[in-house]
Amino acid sequence: MPDGTQKGSALVLPTAFSAATQINTLLNPSVLIIGAGIGGITLALDLDEKGLTNWLLVDREDDVGGTWYVNRYPGCRCDIPAIGYSHSRFQNSQWTETHPDHKEIQAYWAKIVKTQGLTNRLRLQHDYVKAEWDSDQSLYHVTLRDIVNDREFIVDAQVLVSATGLFSEPRRVPVKGEDEFSGRVIHAARWPKDLTNEAMHGKNVVVVGNGCSGIQIVGTLGLDPEINVVSLARSKQWLMPSVNGGFAAERNSSPVSESTRALRARFPFLQRWERTLMLGVLDTHFHWQYEKEGRRKRKQMEKDLGDWMVARAPEHLKDKIVPDFPFMAKRFVFEDGYLAAINRPHCKAVYGRIEALNHDSVIVDDGSEIKADIVVLSTGFDADHIDVQVQGESDSTANYDGKANLTYYHGIALPGMPNFYTMLGNNWVVNHSSVTTVLEIQAAYITQMVEAMRNHGIPKLEVKRPAAEAYDAWIERELKRTTWNRVANYWRKEGNGRIFTHYPGTVLRMWWQNLWPVWADYKGAERLAVRQRLRKFVFVLSLVAGALFTGKYMVDHQVLKRLNSEVTKLITHAVGLGQTLKTNLVGNK
Repeated sequence: MPDGTQKGSALVLPTAFSAATQINTLLNPSVLIIGAGIGGITLALDLDEKGLTNWLLVDREDDVGGTWYVNRYPGCRCDIPAIGYSHSRFQNSQWTETHPDHKEIQAYWAKIVKTQGLTNRLRLQHDYVKAEWDSDQSLYHVTLRDIVNDREFIVDAQVLVSATGLFSEPRRVPVKGEDEFSGRVIHAARWPKDLTNEAMHGKNVVVVGNGCSGIQIVGTLGLDPEINVVSLARSKQWLMPSVNGGFAAERNSSPVSESTRALRARFPFLQRWERTLMLGVLDTHFHWQYEKEGRRKRKQMEKDLGDWMVARAPEHLKDKIVPDFPFMAKRFVFEDGYLAAINRPHCKAVYGRIEALNHDSVIVDDGSEIKADIVVLSTGFDADHIDVQVQGESDSTANYDGKANLTYYHGIALPGMPNFYTMLGNNWVVNHSSVTTVLEIQAAYITQMVEAMRNHGIPKLEVKRPAAEAYDAWIERELKRTTWNRVANYWRKEGNGRIFTHYPGTVLRMWWQNLWPVWADYKGAERLAVRQRLRKFVFVLSLVAGALFTGKYMVDHQVLKRLNSEVTKLITHAVGLGQTLKTNLVGNK
């Protein structure tokens, strides 16, 4: 975007944002957001709400939605009810299903981008290359690549935000003999547009992996009798029945009636209440993941689910299907038609590891062969992959061999890399609730950082290393309380090392911990830290005064509130005066 022009003392922005390739660096602060998925969109909405409109949102895909645009495999849908998967300020009363498919979810977020005026600062089919911090100008020189025109160019931004998400790089398991295989090998997260159900008729499809995507693919392809499907998995999963229909239901999602949609549209507060109640109930389930506190509930769940899984499993799997690890030690999977599918004549499930491929078969580690025309790798994502390479002021992502080795502060900031923030950084995914709530918490936090830069003329904010290390140590202590340490999976470094993806607590605690930044933990925010400490002191003093008054007299809350307000104003004025005097003294030397 071309720079603005001066008119008198005011800066006039150009009107044509739609042709933007740059951010207006004459306006402070400028923000570059990498990734136009739910996280990037949510941050853009929050920035606009605070009048921080000088941002650019870039994405390598040709449409918005992130995970929900890229993932298009059969059966791809959310496993959290849609009302909880929506943005809190932009509720959708017209969800057609309780758990809609990826197309409906992507369309919902695309509509928000369009209706909320975000498209004029959106650059699609632009890939991130690298960023380098300029200490003299207190900004990042960011190299982007225009995919369509195959050219690189540089964008300058005071603030850089990575919103690429945890699930952006598929984990591609190398398979011996793949070059000899006559069929197709694809990853579920990169499902080809031409691979329709009709294209698979008469084919043998082997789905490797039984996580969320593998279960959904088998459950969906299993409805088509003209496709021969084999589910090949090396591990077991705790399968969950439908939220709506319970143990008797065959699918997790169910249609939302027209009358319900009409009621939600007419009385939006009803849907907000329903959403709040649902998320609150889900949050109470976190304690099931604690070793001690959740043991009793887990045992009951394991018995009920185990009995149900055995009853629904094919005869040859009844003694194999129940996991030997605790419920919720890994994320449970909604079975969504999987158990019904593997009982049909054209489908089956096999436990084993893919060893190799030959001309027309998958070779399993027990030596058996499975005929295959198409092999689908539902092997998850490389959570340890560092998506955004950044050269900061005193540290660089290039110094680390993976994300697990980074010392994140609140899953957002990294020491040595000023003005650089991450959405869904280390230990910020939740295992029991909606990721959209988590992203809203982070977006609000980052927005406060940018707002402080604007309001107080701060050029640079960098988290202090001791603060990041202290937070990281707290995370480690809390993780030891969970059952997550009992299993090997992508949450951990190299499968069985440090747990670096998930937050060991409730969403409520996460929200409280990140309600506002602790300015004392940031370089560049010293003045704000003093104010924050003084306000905390005044607040505590007010509480003590109130407690003393209640001992003898009726408390006048308005008086206490006024007292708190006036004292805070006096302190703020004193801090400002002191800073002015200090500046003047330095200037006179």
